[in-house]
Amino acid sequence: GFVTSDPVTHVNYISSQHPENATLYSVVKNACVRSLSSEVCPGREGPFFFGDDQQGYVFSHTFYVPDSQSRGFQRWFSILVCSRDKIFLVSSWSFLVESCRAVIEQLQLKAQLVFDKDSALKTPRSIRLKSASYGCGRWARGSHARSL
Repeated sequence: GFVTSDPVTHVNYISSQHPENATLYSVVKNACVRSLSSEVCPGREGPFFFGDDQQGYVFSHTFYVPDSQSRGFQRWFSILVCSRDKIFLVSSWSFLVESCRAVIEQLQLKAQLVFDKDSALKTPRSIRLKSASYGCGRWARGSHARSL
């Protein structure tokens, strides 16, 4: 994993693929699944808050990046902040939204550069990329949504 130290607050942050604590792993996995599937904000993109006293509370900022290799030419992500302290997350809302937006803008900008480079290539996939139209914040193939 990675360790990041904040010299101002004297707090160390540890990033790893799998937490050593099984309970923590379960909480984080649940938050990830909920943020990308069952919990949705209006418009599908943006910040939202969910949680309870048992699993903890989650600030989630969902966004997508263009991706020439993924189905629909985009990939969805969420930046999550998990805490047992509901009041802390709610009172940090403005800071979290502003900070996440700054990170998201950089990720989307860099992903767009790669996407543009991929679509400039003369491969069958890049030809499909150029024939797809962009609408409603998502890649669409020119057809309108229909009800089930």
